[in-house]
Amino acid sequence: MVQGLTRTFRIEKDPEKEGEWSSVSDVGKEFGGAELTWDAYLRVEEAYLRAIRILADAYGVTEISVRHPEAWSPLPGWLTEFRDGTVLSLETAVRVARAVLRESGIFCHLVSEGRIDLSFGRDYTVYADVAGDPDEALARIRGTGLDVLDESASADPFRDVDDDEFFRLPADADFWLRLSERIGRRRGRHLLLERWAQGTYGQSWYALLPGDSEAVRRRVRPRSQVFAFFDVDVFGPAKLRDRAGSLSEDDVDDLEPWIRAVPAEPPRLETEYFTDPESVTALAESAGTSAEAFFFVHPGLNPEGEDRLVGVVPDPDGRVRGRWPAY
Repeated sequence: MVQGLTRTFRIEKDPEKEGEWSSVSDVGKEFGGAELTWDAYLRVEEAYLRAIRILADAYGVTEISVRHPEAWSPLPGWLTEFRDGTVLSLETAVRVARAVLRESGIFCHLVSEGRIDLSFGRDYTVYADVAGDPDEALARIRGTGLDVLDESASADPFRDVDDDEFFRLPADADFWLRLSERIGRRRGRHLLLERWAQGTYGQSWYALLPGDSEAVRRRVRPRSQVFAFFDVDVFGPAKLRDRAGSLSEDDVDDLEPWIRAVPAEPPRLETEYFTDPESVTALAESAGTSAEAFFFVHPGLNPEGEDRLVGVVPDPDGRVRGRWPAY
């Protein structure tokens, strides 16, 4: 729970009135002898979004920050930035809430410091950590047909977690100096992963070239976790096809995802992940003959190892505020 927030409420639909469905994927299924139609779903969804607007109005909130972002699918075109600390207008925050409720592949907390912290739970629920006693706002939410229930504990999974449970080493000037020195004395392929949200689509890859680490440093953003990987074992298309032919299905299952990388706007790389059991074969077949494309196995997210440096990009004031679990 954000500091200063004193009460937690669970906002949920009335299952007796609306049926015991719990996901947008339930549209078309029967509950209590009645089919959940798209119109019926939209009516409930709009009630949740009105509840968010009601709480924002009660606290005078016009902008909301993203916390704990996750991106498991490509971001929608209207969401141009989705990082820890991204400030959204209220209407954009409501669109994000709609996307989360529809299980569109993004997830986050929506926070106004010291006033409200909104999160989304299983079974189509919204949790609200709030300051004070917003009884009038809660009455208005109940007027939409939703139930509002007191919770004894915050829904924020990070509320009672000590800072030492998170990775705190900064990607500061010393980090980039050490990175530059290491790529300067090694001749292998070096890559940098920037994680700005949990999930496959919450990250960017960059090529690390001797004498040009500053180009990457300018690209990464505050609160991102960055992994510099040294001497990564990469495969060209022909080598990959040979490798795929010698792998069993068990070998593939035991590996981290394979990644196809193509240089985009330097030093950024366009990447594609292959994670199913047939991924290596599919990757080899898609390799083509492009001299620019290369392939590698994801090096993993363990922060310890001689082949990597890991840090969290500080905010402009030098403080580390990005919260990444320490593996």
